[in-house]
Amino acid sequence: MRIKRANLHLRPATAGQRHAAKSKIMPLLAMVVVSLMLAGLLAACGGSSGSGTGTVKALTLPNRVELSGSETGSSSSSAASMRSFVPAAYTRAYNDAGTAYSTQETHIWVDDTNALDMVNQILGVIKDTAYNQFLNQGPYLALVREVGETQTSQTGSSGTSTTTEQLMEIVVDVSRTSNNDPMIVMIWVNEDDGPGNQPMLIKGYFTVWAGAGDTYEGVYYPYGKLEAHFKGVDNNDNAIFTMAMSIGDGENGKIQIQYIENCNETDFAFETKVNAIASSDMSEGNAYVYEYEKDGSGECTDIFHIAYNNEYFKEKDKDDNIKVYSRDIDDMTYRVFRYKLFDADDGSAITLNSGFPIRFEKNGSTHHGYIGYYGLWAPVSLADGDEVVGEENGNTYTLVIKGGKLKKHVIKEIGLAKLDGLEMSKWDDSTDTDIVFTYDADTEKFVQIGIRSQDTNWQVVETGAGNIITFGDWDGAWCDSLQAWLPLGTLDSCAPTEQLTYHQEATVMPGSDDFPTADLSFKYWNGSAWVDFTYDVSELMLMNGSTPVVSTSSNDFYMPLVPAADYTANTDNIQTEPGAAFDLDVYYSWSTGSEEWNRLTVLKDSDGDYVSFDAPLKFTYTHATANDINGDSTYDGKTFTLEYDGFSLQVPWAYDADEDEWNPMINLKSGVTLGDSDQYVVKIVEAGLVMSQISDTSVASGLTIDTTVEEPSLDYDAAKTALVGAKPTDVELKVIKGELVE
Repeated sequence: MRIKRANLHLRPATAGQRHAAKSKIMPLLAMVVVSLMLAGLLAACGGSSGSGTGTVKALTLPNRVELSGSETGSSSSSAASMRSFVPAAYTRAYNDAGTAYSTQETHIWVDDTNALDMVNQILGVIKDTAYNQFLNQGPYLALVREVGETQTSQTGSSGTSTTTEQLMEIVVDVSRTSNNDPMIVMIWVNEDDGPGNQPMLIKGYFTVWAGAGDTYEGVYYPYGKLEAHFKGVDNNDNAIFTMAMSIGDGENGKIQIQYIENCNETDFAFETKVNAIASSDMSEGNAYVYEYEKDGSGECTDIFHIAYNNEYFKEKDKDDNIKVYSRDIDDMTYRVFRYKLFDADDGSAITLNSGFPIRFEKNGSTHHGYIGYYGLWAPVSLADGDEVVGEENGNTYTLVIKGGKLKKHVIKEIGLAKLDGLEMSKWDDSTDTDIVFTYDADTEKFVQIGIRSQDTNWQVVETGAGNIITFGDWDGAWCDSLQAWLPLGTLDSCAPTEQLTYHQEATVMPGSDDFPTADLSFKYWNGSAWVDFTYDVSELMLMNGSTPVVSTSSNDFYMPLVPAADYTANTDNIQTEPGAAFDLDVYYSWSTGSEEWNRLTVLKDSDGDYVSFDAPLKFTYTHATANDINGDSTYDGKTFTLEYDGFSLQVPWAYDADEDEWNPMINLKSGVTLGDSDQYVVKIVEAGLVMSQISDTSVASGLTIDTTVEEPSLDYDAAKTALVGAKPTDVELKVIKGELVE
């Protein structure tokens, strides 16, 4: 990312505030993976195609827009994808021609600016609605997976990471009178958490004259020729924000990309203007970028002028500071956003039954949600006993919601040397902050790097940096890279050779193969005495005698719950040394509280049986430099817990305050194997290429920045969004996460 948001922020604490404001405007906009393109039905940049009425064809929108070039396409044709994507050591049948692994496309783009983040978010959302399949068929409903920042790795809290998948509802209407007329795309999106936590309706109107990769009136358009206008309105139809974008003709046969956005609220405001003029093949061009923001600490404006060609990308800010970046692909580094997993022997795709979309009636309206391994997402509250219908199969289910959740903790071990440099965090009740620190193997100490809290938008600021962190006997920290709580107070020393025992957790799920068939008896140390608890498998509740252990106003944890047999055996003197319970090979915990992630939410079918969902596949992975597509040795020898949910392999991300962005801690090559006996193989699905900065700016002295390229002439057109009108009601669900509903 070349145009850095960090340049705009007045202090570290505001590094996420603009992102937070914009995430309320567009629910798919999150702090890092703003360019993540979801899997769908369209080609990367194909010509006019699709279905329609008679001979009228749908036009293809681009998946994303770059200032300095078009998306590189699939792994089979992209020069960018040829850098050691399939290491020679892995030449088994998984990558034979025709396997799911081999036919899976890898989409790669040059991540040259974040000024077009919102544009690319919108294009990615529209792509996932499969719009080209419903030309002239009237409005329909699409459920789009709400994916942005890797939620399991960036919650910013010292607790268990369990993410409930969320789907955003989009109503889409695609029309075209004839193949000589433009295609019109209208969208409606309800956002319950708009600016000021107020509900908002987003309306969008696209006019598309030419599809991506089409030639129109003698001009080739790599991104198509289109114009779009958007407005977010409150319940009284007052505009909260406006946006407009256009891709079309420039002077002298060039391509022009224009984009504007504006939001002006009481507590914050921001404005972006982009005007890019490029050659028809996008190999060279100039651009103007204006960014303004205001928050409680003040306001800031920045202006950039950009020039690029096949060799260099050059930018000048308002103070005439020059930066130059190499456009040589061998100088670029990969930022991988999404991987898929395949069988390492035959290359078949690994699929999981991790959940499915549902619909239900509430308050006289039909609503849509999602339920899976991690629980329920729904736009309105549901209660125990409510009925829902599976969107994909039409079956009716009964919702079972319990006031707590049982988890099983299985022992693991790791040497402190493998924790060197990995972020950990511990919650400080006195300040309501997460203290963030790392282990330093050289000094054999735990050293604070900062804090994060709601006030910092869960981004790390350097408060307290350098402080030495110590731990009491019962103290510990959450390590996101391992997806585990580490009992650091049990260490005898802080030497790198010290072995740390910890536990990895999983929810005890009814309907799964390992769900207990009989009640479980536990002992729990309440601080002064051991008390008896029972897990009632029929009620799915932890019981204190005949009383359920439930909290509705706070987040309470009961751990460790010691299996009665281990207590009776007095393993490691548990009866006299309660802390020894954390050394058991297996113990349990009970979480209860007001939050969704504290409760168990499952389904019963019409036969009264629980619906089983697959838990994510978990891998304990030790990183090797040879497995990193960038050859980055930063985390060589470090251990991570990776999860695969059937959609993407989740790897840990870290926030870079200097760059004001999140980055993957590791970027795996395609062809890397995971699991016991290397039974799974990874393939990159989506990745950005990050240009490297060149310190000697004189190398690009021949590349002239055209400062006559100034503000875009594009204006937001209220008449266009007025054509969108009221959101259609009683529309039929046609698409779920890019797949057509059968």
